Amino acid sequence: MSKLYLVEVWPGHWDDVTLRARRVIREVVLIVVEDADGARGLLEEHEIHVPTLDIHVQGMESCLQAVLDGLRDGDVAWLSGGPTRWARPAHALVAALLERGVELVPIPGPTAAIAGLVVSGQPADRFLFLGELPSSSAERRTVLDGAALERHTLVCSVEGAHLAAAMRDIEATLGDRHVALCRDRAEWQGPSSQAPALYTEGLLTLIIQGAEAASVWTEEEVREQVRAALERGESPRDAARKIAVRSGWSRRRVYRIAIEREED
Repeated sequence: MSKLYLVEVWPGHWDDVTLRARRVIREVVLIVVEDADGARGLLEEHEIHVPTLDIHVQGMESCLQAVLDGLRDGDVAWLSGGPTRWARPAHALVAALLERGVELVPIPGPTAAIAGLVVSGQPADRFLFLGELPSSSAERRTVLDGAALERHTLVCSVEGAHLAAAMRDIEATLGDRHVALCRDRAEWQGPSSQAPALYTEGLLTLIIQGAEAASVWTEEEVREQVRAALERGESPRDAARKIAVRSGWSRRRVYRIAIEREED
């Protein structure tokens, strides 16, 4: 039976393609790509002449059918740039192919998230991978809120166009933590409040310091955070929910302070 090879590549770093990956993509009958222009660079660099299918040009159903048709003729390779890219929109197609009994074979390669973690200087023995942060600030804050008490290093990615807003959301939900902005190296490190808005395009790896040991805030600290949350337009209920998680106070006590503050 033909196989679908999930080949991990690092766009723009064609010299890092493994020997196994290069052999596989030479021998398949079809290559599925998520960035046709980027894939063209890889194929030209290694003189590979295989038909390609751009997942973003095709719809879900037509792409699925094209892959199944290709598998009737031989093996197919799917090129993607690490776990973030496999998460969208590839996971739906991969699940559909598994349901149809297609054999999947992973071909590991360099991963930007792991490379960024290593060069960030943050603890790398345990970490929480958050995937790509949503473009919506509300959705992004929900993801960050859920990891607020996580003491291991946080690893995620963010589009350059959303970087400045993401830094503001990190400071609002996690506090002013040490972050590292990485592509193929650590390009900047420091407090999230001081992160430069240097990037307007492309996907960046973001390494965020984990939470410190939990400690109960003073009433003054709670009141200050409540004030800041209400001034940002958050409701007393939302402010209480978020601040309670970070402060060690009960949600009811924080909510009471928020209501008092709003009434004043």
